[in-house]
This record gives sequence, structure tokens and C-alpha cells, in this order.
Amino acid sequence: MLTSLLKYSLFGGPIPKIPDTFDWNHFFVECRKEAVVALVYDALIQLPPNQQPPHEILFHFATITHTIEEDFQRFAQTTAEVQERFSDRHPECGLRPIPVVKGLRIAGLYPTPQHREFGDIDLLSGKYTDLLIDQLSEAGITVDLSDRRHPTFQLNGVNFEAHRYLFYKPEENTFFDSIREREGFTLELHAHFIAAHIERHAVFFDEGIK
Repeated sequence: MLTSLLKYSLFGGPIPKIPDTFDWNHFFVECRKEAVVALVYDALIQLPPNQQPPHEILFHFATITHTIEEDFQRFAQTTAEVQERFSDRHPECGLRPIPVVKGLRIAGLYPTPQHREFGDIDLLSGKYTDLLIDQLSEAGITVDLSDRRHPTFQLNGVNFEAHRYLFYKPEENTFFDSIREREGFTLELHAHFIAAHIERHAVFFDEGIK
């Protein structure tokens, strides 16, 4: 049922049929575990009244959705602050030299972007990573350098990963960088990375829908 409601929320189509003996409490817990509460809520409020969950369950969905919306605004505003700080300090690097990848970037493809839930922000700092680290350190922001691939830091309660590179093989990154330099960081190029990222998590990690 979770997959059916997510599909309906994101793409529309026929209204899912909810079984008469559906366990809404268990379903709510599952949605929280998979971090898709707001997306499912979008589908639930479109169901016929006799198909919707009990009021107390729907209220829980609504309350958490509101929190997700507030978190989204905080994440987006803080991300813009990081990007603008860097651009103002290093205008020689060009316009928006540190793009967003993964969660916050693909949120724009959702019917309601603010309902895309995520735990941190991924930046593609690439060749500017060391400049970003120096700037953050000068501002008194602690940067965790334990992972060479993506140093991490926190600002306004938002966790960031600053990726030096995205793919997991040197030849893949070389190919990616050559296209990015020529065509920019297009949605099509980002889609190739997302596909590779999903494949890696499916193979090496036991993770769910998110």
C-alpha cells in the first residue's frame, strides 16, 4: 500500500483502494521509518472520506508534514547562505560554483518540493572544497575532515556534506567532470549520478524507499 500511495502522490492516476481492515497505526510507523510522511499525506487527503485514516492518525500525518515544511525552508535558506557566502568571497570561481546535489536538488521535481524529506544537504564543492573548508574554518565553523571524499560541517542546525567528487570510481568522475565543464551540471547529468547512487545503496546497504 505504501508504494501505491506514493505513486498516486507523485504521479496521480487511479485512486488506491484501501483494505477495510487496514492497520493505520503500523502504516504510520512505516511511513516515518521510510521518511515519506509528507508525501503519503498528500495522497491521503485526496482519498474519499471513507477511505481515509482515522482523524487522530491523519492529524499525526498533518502535524509531521508541517514540521517537514518548516525544516525544508530552514535547510533551503541555510544552503543559500553557504552558497552566497562562498560566491561573495570567491567571485573568481564564477556564478554559483558549489551546486546542490541529491535531496534538495531533486526536491524541485516533486509536486510539492517542501514535502521531500532529507537529513542533510549535499554540496558538490569539487575543486573548491579546500577553499570552502578554509572559509568555514575562518568563520569559526568546525569542519570534520575524517572522510576525505566529503568533509562535513553544520550551520544553523543543518548538516552539510561537501563532496570533492560524486562517483565511486576515478574514471567515472573524470567522465562526469568533462561533461560538467562542457555542458554544466544539468538535470540529465544529475540523474545519471542519482541512478549510480541508488544502485550503490541497493547493493551495499540495507536501505528502504528513501
